[in-house]
Amino acid sequence: MTIQTLYFRGDFPQGDFSSIPAEAIRDAAHLLSVDPIAFEKLISDLRVFDGFVDQGELTRRLLPAVAGDDEKAKGIARFVDRYHELIRTHGVPVSKFIRIFLDGLKKADPKGELIPSCSASAFCARLEQLFTSYPGYLRQAKAEELAKNCGIPIEGIEIILDLRPVFDSDRTTIEGVIPVSRLRIVSTAFNGLPVLTEVVLTEYELEQLETVVSQAKAKLNAAKKAVTEGLRSKIPNTRFTEASKSRTK
Repeated sequence: MTIQTLYFRGDFPQGDFSSIPAEAIRDAAHLLSVDPIAFEKLISDLRVFDGFVDQGELTRRLLPAVAGDDEKAKGIARFVDRYHELIRTHGVPVSKFIRIFLDGLKKADPKGELIPSCSASAFCARLEQLFTSYPGYLRQAKAEELAKNCGIPIEGIEIILDLRPVFDSDRTTIEGVIPVSRLRIVSTAFNGLPVLTEVVLTEYELEQLETVVSQAKAKLNAAKKAVTEGLRSKIPNTRFTEASKSRTK
């Protein structure tokens, strides 16, 4: 029996506004513990910041406002990053998003255990300020869109060792074994479908690959130094500049 597979072409939505997950509410609730004076300073800094504000940058800027509590800062930044992307994607005004969020909040937290109703006004005011389209947010969004359109992204890379036996003429005795290295790359095409590329590598080609990767890293480090020190420009954090899969949505 043939197994039928359904593919969604193009970007698949990473969420919507129809419901608010409990973890998102917990993240948002940390806003109530932010020191008012420190929060105002944060907003003032965001208005004039000339860099790129991604989730990591926002976390660092939130730390002083939550007395250095790393989990609270990460939670708020994760919440802002998650819904800022949805707001941009769906073209929803911030005021409408807040109304939708409050409706979802009533269903998910009816007793007001995470966000008391008496704090709703202050909470909404902070939400509106945090979700304003500051220049740093817009620069980051532009950088991420540019990175997205620069080429086909890789989903996974593997080098698989395969052992191929050499049989005698009767096919009953293994007289030897050939080790084979396979380089397997899965990428995502522009239509959203996975593309598999697989090649066989000799031992010499494996050594070549190691040399090429080392040279590419050296060139990358030189280019980054030239940009930051020579041109005095900033390098935004995108999928091209991440050294590890550390970003969370």
